[in-house]
Amino acid sequence: MAAAASAPDHLFNLRNNFFLGAYQAAINHSEVPNLSPDDVVERDCLVYRSYIALGSYQLVIHEIDASAATPLQAVKLLALFLSAPEAKESTISRLKEWLADPAIGSNAILRLIAGIIFMHDQDYNEALKHTNSGGTMELLGPLYIGKLDFRYCRRGFVKLIFLLRVLVLAGWFFKGHVPFQVPLEVNVVLIGFNGDGGYRYMLDAHKLEEFLRVSFPTHRPSWLETGKPLDIEHNIVFSAFPAGQAELIELEKALKGAMVPAVVAREADFGRELPLFEVEATVVEPVFHSLYSYIFDVDNARNSAGEMDKPVPNAIFIVNFDKVRMDPRNKEIDLDSFMYGKITQLTEEDMKKQEGVYIYRYRYNGGGASQVWLGSGRFAVIDLSAGPCTYGKIETEEGSVSSKTLPQLRHVMFPSGLGPASGHSTSGIFIGQLASLISTAVEHVIAPDVRFEIVDQTTRLLIPIIVLQNHNRYNILEKVKKMVHDGQEVVIVGGSHLLHRHEKLSIAVSKAMRGHSLQETKNDGRFHVHTKTFLDGAILKEEMERSADVLAAGLLEVADPSLSSKFYLCQVTKPVWASYDSKRGQKKKKTETKQGDLIRTYGTRVIPVFVLSLADVDAHLMMEDGSLVWTSNDVVIVLEHQNEKIPLSYVSETERRHVVPSQAQRHILAGLASVVGGLSAPYEKASHVHERPVVNWLWATGCHPFGPFSNTSLISQMLQDVALRNTIYARVDSALHRIRDTSEAVESFACYQS
Repeated sequence: MAAAASAPDHLFNLRNNFFLGAYQAAINHSEVPNLSPDDVVERDCLVYRSYIALGSYQLVIHEIDASAATPLQAVKLLALFLSAPEAKESTISRLKEWLADPAIGSNAILRLIAGIIFMHDQDYNEALKHTNSGGTMELLGPLYIGKLDFRYCRRGFVKLIFLLRVLVLAGWFFKGHVPFQVPLEVNVVLIGFNGDGGYRYMLDAHKLEEFLRVSFPTHRPSWLETGKPLDIEHNIVFSAFPAGQAELIELEKALKGAMVPAVVAREADFGRELPLFEVEATVVEPVFHSLYSYIFDVDNARNSAGEMDKPVPNAIFIVNFDKVRMDPRNKEIDLDSFMYGKITQLTEEDMKKQEGVYIYRYRYNGGGASQVWLGSGRFAVIDLSAGPCTYGKIETEEGSVSSKTLPQLRHVMFPSGLGPASGHSTSGIFIGQLASLISTAVEHVIAPDVRFEIVDQTTRLLIPIIVLQNHNRYNILEKVKKMVHDGQEVVIVGGSHLLHRHEKLSIAVSKAMRGHSLQETKNDGRFHVHTKTFLDGAILKEEMERSADVLAAGLLEVADPSLSSKFYLCQVTKPVWASYDSKRGQKKKKTETKQGDLIRTYGTRVIPVFVLSLADVDAHLMMEDGSLVWTSNDVVIVLEHQNEKIPLSYVSETERRHVVPSQAQRHILAGLASVVGGLSAPYEKASHVHERPVVNWLWATGCHPFGPFSNTSLISQMLQDVALRNTIYARVDSALHRIRDTSEAVESFACYQS
């Protein structure tokens, strides 16, 4: 017995990944040697259940044949139940026959699958009947079944509620003040690191994955507004794997075709002027979308997780292209010949020419130049062959991106600039640099801080867009709908008003005008002092609230977040057809409420958007932070005027960034994303050391409307997922605080009574 207890658990890592919800990682690392026959069956059950959790029902049904063991047959039955809801009666009938068979009815996996199926069917008595006898950790009770196997439920809040109940029952949270643990899977796709890319560099994906696991195991987001950490912590499960040679060549073909000559650029190390090519990221983005769909078996990466009815992975593409092979000036190289052919190794002289004597860089929709960008899907791209690029704020060191921000393989292969380096020493340094880069992507893009501390439980979101001049042509309804929680209705109304007809508002705008002196160096080498006028958003909001104008004061009064949390009772009057889902052609599976019953509902949250379209003002008029939008937790104020583009205090390469004040749509969307979805800009992060938000401009480019280096009115699918997750996190964080406060109050009362 002691020998059996001390035997190594070969399936520990597989179970750990499965229980954390890292299903893709469980599948990728399922090849475990030296397994007993029973362990092989258990491994296969975990792998097939991972496929079920990812929605690959047909794969499980086809691969498990009639000769498989009873546990595998039970897993196949679960796949049949989930893939064909219309045939659930026959599936449940077969399940009951198996459970009644004395030869197999006591099998633990069969009883577990029975509990899962009956809980899906909301037959909780049957679920308890077959699982309450225990035997394994998953059979300890329905709560643990929900914790471990309902991660692929459509509503993520249900999953967190199950986990929360388990933590509360165990007393972990409010006794030890342990943050609520939530798994987060991060996929790192290495392209061109299998001896087929630039410098023919070989990178061990397993070493990178292990380094990430040890050095960056957890991440705890914060409230950006207050700097307080959430009572939620991510257990990060990294999965790093290489892409194939064919995928690398396909991307190189797309990139080569998208390169556009753009005069010259200066080399960072030696100061030489080299030919420059620019790549519009939106042109090559469809190829990355196709690669994402191919790797993760996702047909349409642009659908929401709720619409796809399964968890959708995120990905970081780290690419290493052969610049010589994809040189746009060389028309003789046929990239198709490298698709499946053998790629020759390089001599030392060839290695020294791998930079290709040219530079290329990306611009997403004409935004700032960069070698990293956030795609419109659920992926981000880091191209180590591009650039290097420099951008940031003028005369400010914090967050600036330089030629040394991202690692370059040229420095890895030739650290002294002369001969090649030893592989072992440089490999460890390079893996550390990549890990730091990946952790930055997690903190700023995949799981960033939450902008405002708001618990939104309303059933309707009302967004009045008040244009105080003559503009009302912004179509943002669909974008906002993707950032609200399930069941919340979005209503947008608009109106255009002349400012001079609202005297109180005119006075409020005048009071909010501020100015400060600046000293700038001109071409003559002297300092010139001038006054810069700006609009103070906080003062403007306060003056609007004080005004008696119903257009501003009335909307701001009902926009108070505390009002939207008030609930009231109403009677259900929905017709039968209200539960029909036209997308799926079947009725939604919800808890039925009889007509006439009293249910608890919540009110309407109002988020007014004021667009100040001002004429005859300073040509460079902006808000106080050098932007055209100001947000709080209940209002968005956007400044618009018909002047030419305004130079900003930000630079990309050698060019100063500008903003066009007549284009307000991007700024409206950025403000609503912060207020509705709690999205913080990808370059901001709360710092507990500095006690303020700090900036890192590395992820300032891509598919998002934030900041001076962005130039799009779209929000990536990854950030839309973050917005939905923020809604859940705000509720769970609030619930955990209440549990902790109540627990402490009860303990204090008990101590006082004793």
